[in-house]
Amino acid sequence: MMVATSHRSALLSCYNRRVSKELRRLDFSGLRCHGARLTDFGSDFPEPLELRACVLVVSGRVQGVGFRWFTEREAERRDIRGFVRNLEDGRVEILAQADASILEEFCECIRRGPAASRVERVETRSVEVDPGLSSFRIRA
Repeated sequence: MMVATSHRSALLSCYNRRVSKELRRLDFSGLRCHGARLTDFGSDFPEPLELRACVLVVSGRVQGVGFRWFTEREAERRDIRGFVRNLEDGRVEILAQADASILEEFCECIRRGPAASRVERVETRSVEVDPGLSSFRIRA
């Protein structure tokens, strides 16, 4: 009986995270209630996103230390779309796409890296937003 309850709570937790992510993506700016726009009621509603995309190339001790898994986890926590992959020269490349303020926070997190890594340099460049990205993945 305990296993079934634990399994059910894990499923509910997963469901709640997905619903929360979907709600954050909604744009309430055009909705009206009794003639008033819903955004007229203050900051309880999300501001429209300023979607940005960038490529980060991370140098240092970043391969073989869980850096890609760390990056994936941090990106998923922030609902960032894109990918991370190892480069043949020992660096790691990240394509990240999200709201500008979220990207800044994510870049700071990448500069720190996981405990076993040693980030020496992060090269960043802006790229065009890709509306086709729907998740964050580790690429081979």
